[in-house]
Amino acid sequence: MKKVMKGLVPLILAVPLLCSTAFAQDIVATVSLGDEDFSPLPELVDTTVKHDQFFKQDYSECELIGKPVNLSADVQGYVVTTKAACGWAAYFGPVWIVWQHGKMASSVLSDSAYQIDVLPEKHNGLPNLIVGYENAFGIHNREWQYDGKEYRLLNDPQEGTASK
Repeated sequence: MKKVMKGLVPLILAVPLLCSTAFAQDIVATVSLGDEDFSPLPELVDTTVKHDQFFKQDYSECELIGKPVNLSADVQGYVVTTKAACGWAAYFGPVWIVWQHGKMASSVLSDSAYQIDVLPEKHNGLPNLIVGYENAFGIHNREWQYDGKEYRLLNDPQEGTASK
């Protein structure tokens, strides 16, 4: 019995490391709204967000900044938020995901977040995203999937529901 237990100890100690490594490989890119490299946006992307209802409703007085994110080989993506944390809550702020292809752009997701993880799994040409935020109830991660027009919420752990 001691030999069995002695042989299991290294395995038991290795499991957390193996699991954390496996999960880390599932994320292609991570963008935090606190990153220092956000900058002014291309005019087309800026205009696209300013026409979004989420922006018009709550953030029309704010300036926008963003950074490129790789969504696919054909599409340039941008993570966009408000400059100087304009309109932010304590731990998260408004975020838009915009894709640009040539002279066309579209806001495909608008939400509140602090971090966006780009996953390797793709639907309709764009990757699934995990949008993370923190509030008084803890840290939450919502997964979004692209339906060919915009991102749709797959699950919201805080609500305990899944939606299309």
